[in-house]
Amino acid sequence: MTKRIIIAIIILAVLTSAFFLAVYLDGKTAPTLKVIYKKQRVQAIQLSTNWDYNGASYSSDSPGALQLRQSDYDNATIYVDSGDEIVLKFSGNHPLQSITAKRRLAEYAKGEQDVRDVIDEFEFVEVNGNIILISDDGQDYIYEIYATWSQGNSGYAFRVIIN
Repeated sequence: MTKRIIIAIIILAVLTSAFFLAVYLDGKTAPTLKVIYKKQRVQAIQLSTNWDYNGASYSSDSPGALQLRQSDYDNATIYVDSGDEIVLKFSGNHPLQSITAKRRLAEYAKGEQDVRDVIDEFEFVEVNGNIILISDDGQDYIYEIYATWSQGNSGYAFRVIIN
């Protein structure tokens, strides 16, 4: 009986700590991005970020979307049908000021540091609110999202394989 009470107290302490940590960090870091298609939800890879919170600045520099290998996108890949929509869902309650999206064929993501020969091989993609219409059949793309809030900006990348 005492062992169960101790276990219950430990579980309660862990859950309470996680809740307070989430509340404490809300707004202090740049939002994360989930990409949603029907019942699929994937976490986008967070790229470079600049974020301000109560006068404190936070910056992180990461490899660009093309400097990552295709295998880096294993957990950030979503499979969609042409003509359908994907939804971009940012964490937190920050009012979004602007969003830009572009895509490149996934074959350009080779994990190389020097990507100057393919850096311009992209096309801009229209974002309506937080929705992107998927329009090609049988393609494999790396999508890059660049979002701005009053606190700063962040980039994100994910892979879309179109059936």
